[in-house]
Amino acid sequence: MLHNEQSVLAADYAYCEEIIRQHSNSFYQAFSVLPREKALAVYAIYAYCRTADDCVDENDSTASKTTA
Repeated sequence: MLHNEQSVLAADYAYCEEIIRQHSNSFYQAFSVLPREKALAVYAIYAYCRTADDCVDENDSTASKTTA
């Protein structure tokens, strides 16, 4: 992997870690004891699911306002 790609990947994982840290301290604490590579994978999955859920919730809220 090229150095720039490693930097981008590290930044992406840091972003995912920040999402789980901000939104679920208990999940963050539980998974932070895993080996770093596995913890980063969990952070990425959590961030993906959290972002998808937020998008759905936002769309549901918008739909409710337009039908009311």
